[in-house]
Amino acid sequence: MDQSYKKLGELLVEKGLLTEQQVNDALAMQKQSPARLGEIATAMGWATEIQISECLAVQYGYEMVDPAEIECTSDALGTMSYPRSLKNLTLPVKIESGQLHCVIADPINIVALDALRSAQRFPLNVKLAPPSDLREAIIRCYVGETPLPEKDQMKTVIKADDQSDRVALLRALSYEFESEAQFGRTSW
Repeated sequence: MDQSYKKLGELLVEKGLLTEQQVNDALAMQKQSPARLGEIATAMGWATEIQISECLAVQYGYEMVDPAEIECTSDALGTMSYPRSLKNLTLPVKIESGQLHCVIADPINIVALDALRSAQRFPLNVKLAPPSDLREAIIRCYVGETPLPEKDQMKTVIKADDQSDRVALLRALSYEFESEAQFGRTSW
């Protein structure tokens, strides 16, 4: 392993985004939840998705891109179905110079990267983007616009004033996510 490799928590502390105590708190929460460190940090309001993605880009050596500026080609989009792209948060952007250029949200989603590698005849050129922004870009590239959600699908904003409220919220979300996965629903 590269000697310069740093864990996400270390990078977040170095950049002044989280304190060591916040990293330790998030790691403790992680033991009770399927959520990962970056997801916990954003749920707690300690960091944004963009800040987490920037640290992941440094950690794994990927270039960051702004999904709002992505223009996809039809030949690239044809390499992956829309549902699979949305499920894996993986967007094929263009085929150029014998490479498939794509954008991912999770640099350790081996399943998504392996699916791209095995199904394509092109080497990959991978870049990173924040999950919410990438999801919007996937919808825009495949559908043509980012549709507004139906009223019953609107996001609910929940204010968690203290640590115990936030932990309770994370537990509730974890339970809901596990229930959805158990019964095969994919609303997440």
